[in-house]
Amino acid sequence: MFRTHQERLPKELALADITDMAAANQYLKEVYLPAFNAEFMQPAVVEGSAFVPWIGGQLEDFLCERHERVVGHDNGVSFNNIKLQIPADQHKCHYVKARVTVLRYWMGN
Repeated sequence: MFRTHQERLPKELALADITDMAAANQYLKEVYLPAFNAEFMQPAVVEGSAFVPWIGGQLEDFLCERHERVVGHDNGVSFNNIKLQIPADQHKCHYVKARVTVLRYWMGN
């Protein structure tokens, strides 16, 4: 689809004498997309929504980067040029050579 729009849209904007962003956005909304959808849109085979609710736990834990690391002698792991320290707890004081997963979450705007 991208290639289709890349080749087609600039030509249509030029034919319509559009040279600024506001006019281009208005053209997209009022002319280009309705015409494109009328030509290529297909009716749904089944009525209703295809979306289902998420029931798999914390979505944030799936939408993150996962990086495997091995704990060093200082009870820490290196990640992205920083040292992450694993604190000792009541069950285990040292995690040397343990494999851990570092999760990097991305905060959206």
